[in-house]
Amino acid sequence: MRNHNLYALGGALWLFLILSGCAPVTPNLTGKPFQFQENTESGTAQIYIYRMLTPPTLRSPDVIINGERRLDLIAGGFGRVLALPGEMLIETKWSWDTGVEDKSVQLTVGPGESYFVRCHTDMWGGVFNSKLQVVPSAFALFELEGLKELPGSPVEIVKTHPE
Repeated sequence: MRNHNLYALGGALWLFLILSGCAPVTPNLTGKPFQFQENTESGTAQIYIYRMLTPPTLRSPDVIINGERRLDLIAGGFGRVLALPGEMLIETKWSWDTGVEDKSVQLTVGPGESYFVRCHTDMWGGVFNSKLQVVPSAFALFELEGLKELPGSPVEIVKTHPE
């Protein structure tokens, strides 16, 4: 009878340890909470690039803008980019071991305008699916609530992407 209780206790402890490893863990961002800033620079555009708390939360892609690494897009964070008008190529580059596909979006930005680019990942059938897309401002402003500013933001981009 005693061995049975020890096996039950050991099994419960083992199950607890396994399940605690599956608990969602969120990164610790210390930046300012999101607050939309009007674009007061008439000669530049501003782009908010953000990522919700989506898996894999402990891994993050590099954000490459016009061929240069600019931000580490941590889950639950956003970066603000100030850019001259013209063509921009925004890419996410994930580490090979995450299994998340790299994505890119081409964007033509105009002076005095604001744009919103969302990186979204989800897991379907044991595989990570990734999207990088321009989203409407009303939708993005809702999603950005509660996100925190990433280290290195805001970023200034002075060259446009060659066509």
